[in-house]
Amino acid sequence: MSTERTGLTLEEKQEANERQLAELEFIKSAYIPGEAWPIAGGINGRRSVGRLLQLPVNISCVNKSEHAVTIEMIMQMPPAYPIQKDSCLGITASLLHSPANPPFIRKAALNALSPLVGACQTAACDFAEAHDGGEAVWHVLNRADEWIDDVWLDILKKQEKQSIAKSLNVSSSDQISRAATLGRRCIYSHHIIASSKRKALASLASEYDLGGYVKIGWPGIIIVEGCETSCVSFVDEIKSWRWQYLSVRFEEQTEISDGEDIDSRRLLPHAFMELGEDDMSRLARYCRDNGLEHMLLACLKISDGRQSVNECEAATDIKVHQNSPHQHHFSYAALIHVDHMNDRKGYQTWLRKQCGSTGCCLFITHCFSSTSSFRPMIYVALIGDKTGVKEVLKKWRISRVDVDSKKKPCLERMMNVLVEGEFQNNTQKTLEEIASLSSQVLSDEHTCSLEEFQKKIGAIFGDEWASAVRTTTP
Repeated sequence: MSTERTGLTLEEKQEANERQLAELEFIKSAYIPGEAWPIAGGINGRRSVGRLLQLPVNISCVNKSEHAVTIEMIMQMPPAYPIQKDSCLGITASLLHSPANPPFIRKAALNALSPLVGACQTAACDFAEAHDGGEAVWHVLNRADEWIDDVWLDILKKQEKQSIAKSLNVSSSDQISRAATLGRRCIYSHHIIASSKRKALASLASEYDLGGYVKIGWPGIIIVEGCETSCVSFVDEIKSWRWQYLSVRFEEQTEISDGEDIDSRRLLPHAFMELGEDDMSRLARYCRDNGLEHMLLACLKISDGRQSVNECEAATDIKVHQNSPHQHHFSYAALIHVDHMNDRKGYQTWLRKQCGSTGCCLFITHCFSSTSSFRPMIYVALIGDKTGVKEVLKKWRISRVDVDSKKKPCLERMMNVLVEGEFQNNTQKTLEEIASLSSQVLSDEHTCSLEEFQKKIGAIFGDEWASAVRTTTP
């Protein structure tokens, strides 16, 4: 009956079974019991993954022994998962524990279940659609963590206010004060690609008389400026749209004196301008030139003072993707040898998106040996923080990143991690050397001789990396 419902052939059924078991094994090895666990025969006999989510409660009146709300989330695998894009994970969640007092915490926890499930379900379906199926458990788990960081405390605070005052009455004087305030918002999105969403953003900004920029692609960055009430309305409205991830990471208000024109205090263009996927460096320059460098750095979570917008420009020019929920530090790296890329464009696009979602710098080099006629040697370097690099490697091992000889999507079974670990990168010179080495990242024309690559990789990362490259020489 399962074959009839899903329309799977015997071969497809076997593939789905093997890949589901492999993903369950991955969860079992990646998490300790009690954090996440595989469920071999879950609802309706389908395999599932369980995850305990701890939602913090930062309120002084709460007993420390009851410091968190605990939610159990279940990700159920349909029979055709993960080989068909219309068979995405099914997400459910239930409240296991919440502090008894004050009562509004439990109310907030119950109110959080639906948007949490909605965000994770959207992430699962968007992933399946974008990757024609694919193992999505890791992606959904990351989305749940992002949601907790960016949405949960807002729900809790809102419920707390409602418990203090059943209704919130904003006096006319408050409205006048807000209308005489210039506001700015810098909003971060996992991506902005759909033409309908881009058109809607421009239309809404025009409706609210807001100026600024939207940088499309991975990540998406929205910067708006105008009347504070308009900024509030703009954010409230776009939050109701369907997003994989959206967060207001910076906001600023400037009081306007009596008789002063609010437009005279604007620092951004009055028009709402769209910038391309590769225009992060342009956005960085615009923000710096208009005295808003701090806003973009806050949005990209570069807050330790070690990177300026100039460095951000250099980084984005070599496809550094600053859209990780983690603060970005170049302190960890991995060098991987890949035997082949049958679907070169698709493979590289997948790597780019994964590095974009984890804040890693990526470069890919195709090397030819002067003493051999073999096909090019392919090397991939991941540079970022330890968490980000390891996330990409884990996802890489369980995802269909390439196609086989029959053009069928397949797992990567011939990747070899040559070097992985901490490295020192505290100078702008090193970043410039990386930029020089990888100036044509993700371009089909980016090739060099094996000897040149060994020399450059050794100069940047040391003899261990150069030696690792030599071990793969044909």
